[in-house]
Amino acid sequence: MTSVRNNNFMKPPTTESESIAFWNGAGNELVSRINVASKRDDVVEAIQALMSRIVQSGNSLQCLYEANTHDWTWDGAVILRVIYDAMIQGLFILERDSDYRARRFLDFAVIEHRRAVQVIDAGETDMTRHLAASPNRAIAEANYKAEFDRLCKLYGINPDKKLPREWFKQSEPLPFQAEAIGYKSEYDFIYPQLCGATHSSYSAIRRGGRFPFSPELLVHFNQMFAYRLLSKLAEYMEVPSNEVQSGMVKIARRNVCDLMHL
Repeated sequence: MTSVRNNNFMKPPTTESESIAFWNGAGNELVSRINVASKRDDVVEAIQALMSRIVQSGNSLQCLYEANTHDWTWDGAVILRVIYDAMIQGLFILERDSDYRARRFLDFAVIEHRRAVQVIDAGETDMTRHLAASPNRAIAEANYKAEFDRLCKLYGINPDKKLPREWFKQSEPLPFQAEAIGYKSEYDFIYPQLCGATHSSYSAIRRGGRFPFSPELLVHFNQMFAYRLLSKLAEYMEVPSNEVQSGMVKIARRNVCDLMHL
C-alpha cells in the first residue's frame, strides 16, 4: 500500500499545515506496519485496493491545497466524493460477512469485464468495430467465459439480463451501507453536496465561486475518512496502534456533523 505525501509525525500540531502533516505522518507510520504484517487474505486485498484509491485521491487533493492558484474547492469536492465512496465500501466489507463481501468485491472484476465487452459489441463506431474484430478476442473469451458463468451462478446474476454496475447487492446500495456502518446521518448530510459538485447540479453551482466547505475542511475530511478505513484494516490485521494513533482514531470515527462547529 502506498503512503500519503509528507511523512512528518513528530509533535502535536498547532497550525492547519502542521495538522495536515501530523495526520499524514501518523497514517504513514501505520501503513508501514500494515505492509509488513503477515496476515494476507481476500479481505486484506480488497481493503488495500480501496485504501490505495483513497491515498492517491488524497494526494491529488493535497497537491491542490498546496499549489493552487485558483479556487479548487469544487474539484476538491469531486475528489472527496471518490474517497467517501471507497471508505463506505471498505467499512461495509469489514462490518460483517467480510470474507464473502471481499470475495464478491474482487470477483466483480470479471462481471465488469463482461460489461465492457457488451459495450463494445453494441457499439456502432469504427473503434468498437475494430475492437470487436480483434483476433485476440477468441482467446480472451475462452479465458473469461467459464469464470463469468461460474460467478453468475454463485451470485445469482442472470447473464441474459442487464448486468449490475456495482459489486454489492442491489438491496445494499451506499445509503444502506452507510447505515450499516453507523454513518447514515453523516451520509445524508455530506453526500448530496459532494454529488452536486460532481454532477454540476444547478442547485449546487448557483452558490457562486466556491464550494461551501473550506479547502482546509476538505483536506481534513479526506484524512478522517482515510484514517477510518486504515484503522479498521489495522484492527482486522491485528496491527496495534500507539497511544497517539488511538486518539486520532477516536476523532476520525466521529460523525463529521459533530465536528464542523468545533
